[in-house]
Amino acid sequence: MDPLSGTVRIKTAASMLGVTAQTVRNWVASGQIPSVRHPLNGYRLFRVKDIEQLLVGSGSVANPRDSGTLSPVGPVLAYSQAEGRGYRAVTLRDGQTVTTEVPSNRTAIEYQERDFERDWLRSPIRPASASGRTRVRIGDIFSGGGIFSLGVDEALRAVGLQPEHAFGIDFDRDAIETFGWNFAESVALHSDITSITSGAVGAHRSLSERDFLRSAGEGVDILVAGPPCQGHSDLNNHTRRDDPKNSLYFSVARMAELLQPSFVLIENVPGVVHDRSFVVQRTAEALDNLGYHISSKLVDMTCIGVPQTRRRFVLVASRKGRVDLDAALALQADDARPVSWAIDDLTDRYSADATYESSASHSTENRRRIDYLFDHELHELPNSERPPCHRDKPHSYVSVYGRMWWDRPAPTITGGFGSTGQGRFVHPLFRRTLTPHEACRLQFVPDFFTFPDGVGRRSMQQIIGNAAPPKLSQTVILGAAIQGVLL
Repeated sequence: MDPLSGTVRIKTAASMLGVTAQTVRNWVASGQIPSVRHPLNGYRLFRVKDIEQLLVGSGSVANPRDSGTLSPVGPVLAYSQAEGRGYRAVTLRDGQTVTTEVPSNRTAIEYQERDFERDWLRSPIRPASASGRTRVRIGDIFSGGGIFSLGVDEALRAVGLQPEHAFGIDFDRDAIETFGWNFAESVALHSDITSITSGAVGAHRSLSERDFLRSAGEGVDILVAGPPCQGHSDLNNHTRRDDPKNSLYFSVARMAELLQPSFVLIENVPGVVHDRSFVVQRTAEALDNLGYHISSKLVDMTCIGVPQTRRRFVLVASRKGRVDLDAALALQADDARPVSWAIDDLTDRYSADATYESSASHSTENRRRIDYLFDHELHELPNSERPPCHRDKPHSYVSVYGRMWWDRPAPTITGGFGSTGQGRFVHPLFRRTLTPHEACRLQFVPDFFTFPDGVGRRSMQQIIGNAAPPKLSQTVILGAAIQGVLL
C-alpha cells in the first residue's frame, strides 16, 4: 500500500482545519499533529485521518464560549425593545449600523439576543428586508424544503441586504414543492443533481449544465448546500463512510465552478470527514483551486442558541478572504437553551384536525410505554418495558422510547420524531410525541415557514428532520458579512 495515500499538503490541511498554514506548522512543532515528508520533493504532508482526529476528537468541536477570538470590530450586536417591537442593531466594519426589527410582546427588563430570536421564531409573517438595498442572489442545492436558507435570509436582512432566491434543487418532490411554496420568486427544480452535472470540475459545460444555467439565470452570489447525509450518519450502520451518495458532496465544487458565487456554505453531519473517498478533502482542494479561501469547523448547535443537542460540520469557501469561524460563532454564542424556551407558547395549540399541530398516532403498546414514563415520572424507559430486542440483550439505545426534559435542550431532531421507537421524542409535558410545529421550533424554524397543502405527515417529518437548523447558516453568513469577506 502506498504510504503517501490519504495525505494532503499543508495548504489543504490548513483549509480543512480552518486555520493558517503557520498555525499548522506551530502545531507540528508542539506535537499536536504529526507530519511526514515526501521522499522526492521534501514537501510536508499530513494524513487525512490525523486531520479528522483534530476535527472530531476530544475538545475539537467548536464551542464559541471557549474561544478567545473576538469580533474584528468589537461589540457589533445590540438588542433593545420599545412599543411592541424588538430591535437588533448590527455595526458593520465601516462603522455603519443596520437596525432590524420583529414584533415583540416581551416584558423582560433586559431584552437580549435570545428574546429577539424567540420573537423571530414566533413571527407568523416573514420580516421585511430593507427595500432598495443591494440584492443578493442565493442558490440552494440539495435544498430540502429550504429551511437552511432561512438563516441566510435573516443574516442578510440583519446587515441591510435583500435576499433573492434564484433556485432550489432537490430530488424529493414534496421537499422542493415546499421550497417553492416558501420562496415563490425562485426556480424550484425537482431534479437529481447528477442529471444536471457530472461533478467533473474543469470539464466543458455539458448540455444539461447549460440548460440549468439558463433556467437559473447564470450566476449567484451565495451558494448553500446540504448534500444527503445518511451515508455519513452515525445512525447508519450499513453503508456509513462508504455510501455512493457521499460523492454528491463533491458536486458542490462543480456547481461553484459553473455559478461563480462569491461565497459557498456546505453543511453536513460530523461523520462526513471520515468518508473513505475523502469527499471533504477533495472538495476543499477543488474550491481552493477555483480561487476560494477555505475554512471548516464542527459546530455544537447548543452553543449558538439552538435548543437541541445537534452537531454539524461546515465547510466555507469565500473569494474575498478566509472566514474566521471562531469569531463568527463567538459573536452569537449563548448558554444552552431548553425545550421550554422554544415551545412553551405551544402548549394549548394542539389540534387533532391539523397535521402540523398534532402528533403521530401510536400503537397500543407504545401508548402504554408513554403512560409508564409519566405514571412513574421517568424520562427513560426501563428495559422491562422495552421490546425483546432491547430487553433480552445489552443495548445502548437508552434514549429510544424516552421522554424529553422541559428544562434541557432537545436531542437531535430527526425525521423519526413522530415515533417513540426512533429516539427521545416523547413530549416533556404531554403523553404523545412532538407535533411538526414543535419540532420546527426545536429546529429553529420560524412560524412564517409553512407547508403547502398536500404534504403529508411523513414527508413533513422528513423535511423538518433532515434540515440543518437555520441558526447555523445565519451565524456563518452574518459573521462573514461583518468580517467583510462575504461579497
